[in-house]
Amino acid sequence: MKKLLFLLFLLPYGLYAQELPSLPTDATTGKFFVTETVEVPGLSQKDLHDKAQEYLTKSYKAPASTIQEDAAEKIVFQGFKKLTIKDEKINTTYPLHFVLTVTFNDGSYQYKVTDFSPDKINYYTPQSLKHPDQLKFKNKKEKQAYTTVYITYLEGMKGIGKDLQTGIKRSLLAKTPVKRR
Repeated sequence: MKKLLFLLFLLPYGLYAQELPSLPTDATTGKFFVTETVEVPGLSQKDLHDKAQEYLTKSYKAPASTIQEDAAEKIVFQGFKKLTIKDEKINTTYPLHFVLTVTFNDGSYQYKVTDFSPDKINYYTPQSLKHPDQLKFKNKKEKQAYTTVYITYLEGMKGIGKDLQTGIKRSLLAKTPVKRR
């Protein structure tokens, strides 16, 4: 009976601990990255390149200055995504800069997003995007604020690749070029 009461007492603390998202880290550079290979049977390398290029040029302002390399087999793109962070104490928007590399083959393409960096650094910005358990905080509120920002950044990083994948898929299905929403 005492063990049961003890376990019931600890249950709320176990529920409070949350599993935080994480991203793979490149062993050589130590940088976070998001990558995926997308199979698109029946489409040539050129078709996939053209659709990705169409999506990037229509979805971002000044694409000529953001596309760093544009070859038949690869596009390297430097962009940013606005992340809105809301919490009890935080209500702000940060740009998250990134480098997107898309490589094309017949029937598939692979994207890799890396070199993530915030535009401005302040108290709440995870400067090195360290896991909250790796850092020391003054109090629980400070840790919670950092954790909120950390999660927002990681989810934003994951979203960049998914946005590309969705945009290319929409371009492939559209009869006319897809315009920016």
